[in-house]
Amino acid sequence: MKPAYNEDFLQGNSVTLWKMRDQLCCGEPVLLMDGDVLYDDRILGRLLNSGHQNSLLLDQHFSLGEEPVKVAVQDGAIVDFGKIIGIEYDFFGESVGFFCLSAHMAEAIIACIQSYLDQGHHDRPYKDAIHDVMGGSSATGFDFEDITGLPWIEIDFTRDIEHARNVILPRIRKKLGQVLRVGAGGQSIISSQPNQ
Repeated sequence: MKPAYNEDFLQGNSVTLWKMRDQLCCGEPVLLMDGDVLYDDRILGRLLNSGHQNSLLLDQHFSLGEEPVKVAVQDGAIVDFGKIIGIEYDFFGESVGFFCLSAHMAEAIIACIQSYLDQGHHDRPYKDAIHDVMGGSSATGFDFEDITGLPWIEIDFTRDIEHARNVILPRIRKKLGQVLRVGAGGQSIISSQPNQ
């Protein structure tokens, strides 16, 4: 992993990926992860051990609305990806925002982003490029891992921070066998408990 600073981050995440194109188009598989997600390590393990060249994660337990990016599945295959699903499906879930990409898929996504930027669409999210690359063939080229039931949250709003602090983080700590409690005088106490 090599950190990079993007001074143009306010222009959107497609611009950020474009700035990282040399790292993404390195001729090897890459892992693309949204940086605003608090997650249980088993989630990343599912993605890394999926065995598919191109894979994403979905969670079937989520609040419907316009904000979540959805993954629609029919007959065990992804048939649509985006905030609006416009096709028949058996079920759908929310995308966690973590992707395992083959070298070819990473290059196709960057080429799509290049097209957006050439047209002056700097504000299009990179997930639009994933959607467009998926739509370029009859099969999306992606498989999925269902992580329903594992704790995670995308932190976009103040209410997400509270939910992360009060619900998600305690579930992650419990899985790790530690419960963080606040003792007398505000001291933090870590106690061991069996993994669940």
